[in-house]
Amino acid sequence: MAADTYSAEKLYLLGPIPVSGATVSNLEATTDTALTGTNSYTVDVIDNTTGSAVLSCTINATTSFSTTTCRNTGSAAVTAGHYLEVKITKSSGAPPDAAWRVSFRY
Repeated sequence: MAADTYSAEKLYLLGPIPVSGATVSNLEATTDTALTGTNSYTVDVIDNTTGSAVLSCTINATTSFSTTTCRNTGSAAVTAGHYLEVKITKSSGAPPDAAWRVSFRY
């Protein structure tokens, strides 16, 4: 979506980001379904205006915070007027569909 514009095409966008811009940080995503084997999900906070991922984390059975939660304690700047969205991608294996709670600071 172009900066500082309205479109009904996207649901659940966050924005526009305030005039001074923002820093997105502390991404945490939790699902109701524990992952096993090679199944994984990638959770991205995306600057919808540029299409770039600003923060990401991955849930899997071996290297994530837990088999139901991932965290990214990093931060990234987002330009004033831009919009944010969250995208959850089944990254490998065949993980089941799941309910999600995703939070981050800005």
